Amino acid sequence: MASTLARLGHSVLPLTDTLQTGSLVRGISASRDQGLKLLFGVHLPVPGGNLYLYPGDESGYVSLCRLVSLVFASSGNPIGEKDVLHTRSGALPAVREMHLQTLSGSIRAVGIGIGGMKILELLPLGIARYWGILRTNRNRQELARLGELASRAGAKPLAFPRVRVTRPLDRQLFRLIRALHANCLYDQVPLIRDALPESPECMAVNFSGDGEAIFEHQRFLHEHTWVPPLGTFHMPRVTSDSQESMKRLRALAEEGVRRRYPSVTTEVRDRLERELSVIEVKSFGDYFLAVHEIVQEAQHRGHRVLGRGSAANSIVSYALEMTHVDPLRYGLFFERFLNPERTSPPDIDLDFSWRLRDEIYEFLRNRWGKDRVALISTHVTLGGRGA
Repeated sequence: MASTLARLGHSVLPLTDTLQTGSLVRGISASRDQGLKLLFGVHLPVPGGNLYLYPGDESGYVSLCRLVSLVFASSGNPIGEKDVLHTRSGALPAVREMHLQTLSGSIRAVGIGIGGMKILELLPLGIARYWGILRTNRNRQELARLGELASRAGAKPLAFPRVRVTRPLDRQLFRLIRALHANCLYDQVPLIRDALPESPECMAVNFSGDGEAIFEHQRFLHEHTWVPPLGTFHMPRVTSDSQESMKRLRALAEEGVRRRYPSVTTEVRDRLERELSVIEVKSFGDYFLAVHEIVQEAQHRGHRVLGRGSAANSIVSYALEMTHVDPLRYGLFFERFLNPERTSPPDIDLDFSWRLRDEIYEFLRNRWGKDRVALISTHVTLGGRGA
């Protein structure tokens, strides 16, 4: 999509995810590669329309992420039809009015269709509101009704050329993805009729009768949209500052070394100091402490923890009883686990008994907060060589 828009002369890559932000990282990279500005938002399907939310600052982005988390965290049976904005369809959870009330910061909201325009009125004050006009909106009666709703919500008209495919074949692929998502047959999903991307000049011709909508479209594209900077890791804070964390980690590691080694030799001491210095330089002290808390909790419940992978190359991991292999005895290199040139946090994989797993999940939710703990999954895709 990014390369197609750049080739056609566009300067912006509009990108929205439905109730998630999964494509954001790839969108940032693609927009940079093509020299485009990224316009990122979150899409909320609602009965009879759609709602698109675009963050203008970090606070707005955080509130959008919180909104999505709340939607999925409370996606059980709807409490009452009056409160429900989107009843379940396929794998999509229900969006409630109370979720929308959590929005804050700088956010621009675009309502599409009757349902989307009605939702604009439910948004908190301070959120910029727009009436998204599709080029298929040519029914005079419907346009009049939408205009009334826009006036009531204080929404400006906005030309909204929705594009989801870049070539005819993509319509069939999009249909297949929708069928997988809804767990239904391919033939049960309607084939979308979206137009292919056009040049800015052709797009303006399609909306030639809506001068104000075109004007707002140009201004909307070039207003600031906030996206998170890549390459920055935000570790959980176990203590008030990084120096205090390293002080605590050092004390725990030294205590563990004395427990692991009956005689703390110069080799042991030098290896420990070398590893701690790298951990401090990389600001991973809190990371080790957070993992150590998990190990302690499991031991407190009477279970052993088995750390595996390259974490076994670390004497600090060995001292904290995350792993149970002496890296000095077996000549394991710490640099395979962590070195000054590494830009990402090292992997510390812990294996528990299946009997303990749910208890550890509950411990983490209580320790850090239910809104700050999540289960993740690895999506396995079928590549060409494996087909």
